Amino acid sequence: MNISEIAKLAGVSKTTVSRILNNSEHVSDKTREAVLQVIRNNNYAPSSLAQGLAKNENSAIGVIIPEIDNEFFSEVLSGINEVVDQHNLSMICCDTNNNTNREAKALRTLSQQRVRGVIITPAEEGNEELRKALQTLKIPIVVLDRHINNSLWDGVYYDNFNAAYAATEVLVKEGYTKIGVTLTFGTWDADAMKLYDELDIESRFQQLYPNVTLEIEEYKDDIEYFNAMKIRASAKELPDIMFNVNRTLANFAEYLYDLSDLDAAKNNILAEGYAIDGKVLGLPEKRQEEYVLFWRDMFDEAGVEVPQTWDEFIKNNILAEGYAIDGKVLGLPEKRQEEYVLFWRDMFDEAGVEVPQTWDEFIKVSIRLQEYFGKSNPNFMAIALGAKDEWPIYPLVENMPSAISGNGQYWNEMAEKDRPFEKGSDIQVAYEKMQSIERRIIFMSNIFALKGSFGWKIPLDDMIS
Repeated sequence: MNISEIAKLAGVSKTTVSRILNNSEHVSDKTREAVLQVIRNNNYAPSSLAQGLAKNENSAIGVIIPEIDNEFFSEVLSGINEVVDQHNLSMICCDTNNNTNREAKALRTLSQQRVRGVIITPAEEGNEELRKALQTLKIPIVVLDRHINNSLWDGVYYDNFNAAYAATEVLVKEGYTKIGVTLTFGTWDADAMKLYDELDIESRFQQLYPNVTLEIEEYKDDIEYFNAMKIRASAKELPDIMFNVNRTLANFAEYLYDLSDLDAAKNNILAEGYAIDGKVLGLPEKRQEEYVLFWRDMFDEAGVEVPQTWDEFIKNNILAEGYAIDGKVLGLPEKRQEEYVLFWRDMFDEAGVEVPQTWDEFIKVSIRLQEYFGKSNPNFMAIALGAKDEWPIYPLVENMPSAISGNGQYWNEMAEKDRPFEKGSDIQVAYEKMQSIERRIIFMSNIFALKGSFGWKIPLDDMIS
């Protein structure tokens, strides 16, 4: 049964029935009672979704949680449902399983359902995209348990610290003074772990603090360790004690306690130097010394002094300007990368050729050398390009396009070109030059042996495919 049939049985218009269903005052008591009697007699229940669409508002509250099987969120849902029932509303619950994509989908669904408001526990803390998405809903929002950076909405958060403090206080008052605590310590440093084992750190720690158990979590290397820490940080499950280096300390600063007031921090002469925003977030084990070695006689010969400032350091680096980008020195070269062409002068003299100065001369000299010495030695190679590796054409593939264009940033700027491999492009010219070497068989008498052994042809075809 629908609203039209109710209106027909009651002898009124659909508009009148709609007003009664929405508790409008613009209907007489007599008409209202007659329509309600028809509704009761036919057990009619209006569609809340249809009513919501008509009023551009649903009678439901949207709830988004990250772990529906988590006992904590089961209790939360039970409490929300109890209040929702008291106000004749309904609840639409979405479980994200801590997945931001599912979270975004849930928000779209609730928006389409025109819910009156949303209670949400973010899949990840600090998600900027979530904050933007919630702003577009234009409905009341309550954030639960996990924080949103720069939140514009009310929030309900569990006070872990004070809860633990209160629980401990109750135990102490009841006479339970030996309260056990387990601390987890994560590290990847093999040398440190070896030292911990040799010194039996866990047992010695327990002697000092009998009620504290120390559990050490060991990772195979720093990459595995810090990848794991990033994931655990988003889930608020970092170890109690973290092993950090100065380059990673800032990454976890928001999760670390300020140790400034501890005696351990005050007695650590290095701690203040590693403070972040005035907070000591870690206690350095040692100072990492970096040494710069130099030859005094070379400095004297060049007429320069040992630099004391950054500007002096750059000024004394004779290679820095050559590697500048847009006139800015963004790095200090340690050395000049030299490319050497080695040749045997006596062989050149015997074959009657000069050292080539151009590409065409290079080809002619190579062919002459191959023909002259290849007669007596079929395995002779006029050109050997990095043949110690499995990619003998590496120098040409890597450097030829840049050499032809005169642009050392050639490979970096290829992405800006619409047709980087078109006819006449620097890389196409380089390819044709390399092909000319292969076609004229100047590596050895059996070029196919080289193709099979060192993969000559494949890299060329891959480069322009």
